[in-house]
Amino acid sequence: FTQQTLPDTLFKTFTRSPCSNNPPLSFYSLIATIINPCATTPPFPLPAATISDKPTARISQNTDTIVCRGATTVFTNTSLPGAANISGCDTNLLKSWLVSPGVNGIDWTITFNGPPTNANSINVTFLRAGVYNIRLAVRHSAVSLSQLAPCNRDTIIRTICVVPIPTPLFSFRQVSPLSRCAPTIVSIQNNSNTLTSCDTTRYTWTFPGAPGGTVLFDSATNTNSINPVLRFTQPGTYTIRLTAANRCSTVVRDTTILIKGPPTVLLPTDRIYCDSQTLAFTNANANHRPTYTFNGGDSIRYRWFISPTGFTFI
Repeated sequence: FTQQTLPDTLFKTFTRSPCSNNPPLSFYSLIATIINPCATTPPFPLPAATISDKPTARISQNTDTIVCRGATTVFTNTSLPGAANISGCDTNLLKSWLVSPGVNGIDWTITFNGPPTNANSINVTFLRAGVYNIRLAVRHSAVSLSQLAPCNRDTIIRTICVVPIPTPLFSFRQVSPLSRCAPTIVSIQNNSNTLTSCDTTRYTWTFPGAPGGTVLFDSATNTNSINPVLRFTQPGTYTIRLTAANRCSTVVRDTTILIKGPPTVLLPTDRIYCDSQTLAFTNANANHRPTYTFNGGDSIRYRWFISPTGFTFI
């Protein structure tokens, strides 16, 4: 600079700490020399600049970010230490771990592999399903809390999805679907414990033993719908099977439903008799034994019609 171009303030951007040099330096020195036609001053140092390298918080783990309830995950500090330029170069980090939300011993348990206030890794066993945050905060050990600056600390949060073992459960949306008579439509409400899971659960609806065409999916639902709508075309007792599958397990639940229908009766073939006859339409009389199908009815009334006239009931 010349006297005319010398600014009031000089700016210098430091891209790394002097601790990053090999060998490490405690500070950067700025040397000034003044020259004029009369003389040149000896170089003299200006106040030293102490620059810190910010640490970079990092976490590694021995499982995926999606785990099953009951699993234990090891979280390990793999942070880049940087350097705190406080009376020398300090690359030691203090580590602080936090698991949230939840309560230790209820939602999860934590074991510190080292002093609880400075463990290099932790073991977390997840007792309940949900989404949890693992927080690691690191700071240079040479810097007191009162002196702590943004360049001396860093934080990282790792999110973990904990998935439950499926418990398939469902109910019928009608008040009393068992009183329905075929053909009828029944809506199903899925109440499984995985509906709000943070991972994917596949639901499959089947009807073991049902003849083809007797149970159909209605209202644009299908075998993998969460809440299907079913059309029963024939009376009978049907098994409704829900299979819930996720990365932790596959579990099946069966429930039966009775679809009623109008009763039917079948009489034997015609018979021809001469003169007066007393005929018994009972199970004991093979020639005139009625065959009844009640189709789930529980209140049956009988009424006989005979034509033409010329008979009496006895």
